[in-house]
Amino acid sequence: MKAIFQMINLVLILLATTPSVEWTALPSGGMVDVECAGDLNGDGTDDLFAASVEGYTGVFCLDGLTGDVIWWNDHVTGIYGTGCMRTIDDIDTDGYYDLVLGTSSPPAIRTLSGLTGQVIWDSPQSYPVHYVERVRCTSSNGVAILVSVDLNYENHIFYALNGHSGAPLWSTGGISTLDEWIRVTESDLSGNGWSEMGYSVDRSSVMNGGAVVRDGYTGQILSSQSTCYFGTMDICDSPTPCLAVSSWGWNPVMLVKSITTGSVVWESDDENLWFQNLDYIPNITGISTPYGEILGWESSSVLLIRGDDGFYEDTYEFPNSIKMVDCYIDENEQWRLAALTSSSFYCPYLVFSSPSVEPSVTLPGNAGYDMCFLESDAYATPLIAVAMRGTSAPGVCVLSTSTPLAISPESGSSFNQSSQVRLLSNPCWVGITLIAEDNQEILVTDITGRVIEAFSISKDEQVFKALPVGVYMILDRNSGMLLHRAVVL
Repeated sequence: MKAIFQMINLVLILLATTPSVEWTALPSGGMVDVECAGDLNGDGTDDLFAASVEGYTGVFCLDGLTGDVIWWNDHVTGIYGTGCMRTIDDIDTDGYYDLVLGTSSPPAIRTLSGLTGQVIWDSPQSYPVHYVERVRCTSSNGVAILVSVDLNYENHIFYALNGHSGAPLWSTGGISTLDEWIRVTESDLSGNGWSEMGYSVDRSSVMNGGAVVRDGYTGQILSSQSTCYFGTMDICDSPTPCLAVSSWGWNPVMLVKSITTGSVVWESDDENLWFQNLDYIPNITGISTPYGEILGWESSSVLLIRGDDGFYEDTYEFPNSIKMVDCYIDENEQWRLAALTSSSFYCPYLVFSSPSVEPSVTLPGNAGYDMCFLESDAYATPLIAVAMRGTSAPGVCVLSTSTPLAISPESGSSFNQSSQVRLLSNPCWVGITLIAEDNQEILVTDITGRVIEAFSISKDEQVFKALPVGVYMILDRNSGMLLHRAVVL
């Protein structure tokens, strides 16, 4: 059945407005992290992992199309905070992505099966785990897990574990920094097949402050930038691997530096270029340069900065504090900014001049904390999964960034050209409508093959069947022949 599902090529039409809340799940808030799980149930939509703060409700896997719970692990009671859960490559060889978690009470690194939620391995730690990331080997199925642990408020240790076994790979020792986060890149600068990682150092002094890039597998230092006060950083993969650093109260305020050669691409003393967060994105302005654009953001402001020369114009100003930003391409091949605030999600066009913060959608419960993208056959552009922590909010909601897709009347053609049953457009919001050109016995199954409906349909009869959101197969009951696929939204 799965093979048939993958071969289906349907012509789709757009039907609704965007953005909008598609579903909510987990009635009690307290969720602080969401990650894409890949398509675990074969319905054409990525599913998602969701984790609560420690001591709350645990770790979940949810159906990305419906919000139904696929599994729930309440033995792992949650994670330290946003950034302490990551999807990793398949480490238990069952063909699906797996999951790594960082906790502080008790301190530990745990990996879970993405398919079942069961613990694969557990590595107790001496200090609270405040951040986890993953690096992968481009030449094999190797996985390494990067960890930031808190020695005290101003000191952290960065280290790496073997993703398959939990064995230690390298450690930095104590580093003075107020940062907990780790940046990763897929670039393999050292040539050993492993991607790199970076972090900020000592954000509280000028002479000792800086940003460091290391080989993710060996810990070897590949690049560093010193003398930046209260610095933040990001690293870019392609076309040219480079390091962007923004610092407060010290010149240069911002610079971009090639990791490969160590040369400074550009630097600026413009105080408008100091931000608490930097995120590299692809070239979206139509100008082909070796350096991607940069999103600088803090509080309620976002600025788009050209990566090759530091050019910028106007700032996005949102009505609430920003939690996360990212970008994606919409159905019209236009770049959109994805911005999550505590109360709303926004997806305006990414432009330098006169940016607008619309369109937007209000979150249920006004407690946005984290977001991730989910690809779906039922939508032209990604769904946005949002974790919400407020006690009055649901734990997770999923938002659309484009109009849903449904099967049009002329394109709902039978896979068997001699079929005597046609699938009509409802437009597939709450069920399916069939019309028969001859008497026929019908089965409707979900994507797993479970029978949902079984009925007879007479010549010229039109039958409507109400169905929950999902992907369904319509079969001839006598022959078992697949007649149609229907997406119900």
